[in-house]
Amino acid sequence: MNTLANLYFETRNSAAIEPLYRRALVVEPENGILFANLAGVLGDQGKFAVADSLVRVMKGRKIPFPIDRVETDLLYQRGEIDAAFDQQ
Repeated sequence: MNTLANLYFETRNSAAIEPLYRRALVVEPENGILFANLAGVLGDQGKFAVADSLVRVMKGRKIPFPIDRVETDLLYQRGEIDAAFDQQ
């Protein structure tokens, strides 16, 4: 599902991407890559509140992934370039 979602990402078929990542997380609920991919897609769609909620879930469940990278990507997507660079 992750690979298919990545292919849809390349064609900018955002309607198909988010459900695939969500389904993949049902199968692998501790997969940090899937969480990060979903957060990135949500940010691309401007769904920052949902993406922020997803980051909180990652932190709360201690998902093994560099969460600071996800947060930096979301800051960049919001246009908060200075904050994104400060976070690094």
